Amino acid sequence: MPADALFVVDGLEAGIARLADASGRSFEVPATWLPPGSRAGEVLRFAAFGSPDRSLVQLARDEQERRRRLDRAREILDRLRGGDEGGDVEL
Repeated sequence: MPADALFVVDGLEAGIARLADASGRSFEVPATWLPPGSRAGEVLRFAAFGSPDRSLVQLARDEQERRRRLDRAREILDRLRGGDEGGDVEL
């Protein structure tokens, strides 16, 4: 795993958090490892720090990246809806 990576909280259930990476791979971790109040859809930045005798990992919310991804998804939806004037479908 890279020393600095992004994950999306894919789901939370029974104290277990399912995280997904950019390639779609997912894995489960205890929900207590996430920042307090974390919920599905949040983007978390994974950072690892280490020395020869100790290591530390951190999962922190990345609100800027979450907003960027939401904006991108809205742009795609708007573009897809652009050619549809609505109304009844005729066959």
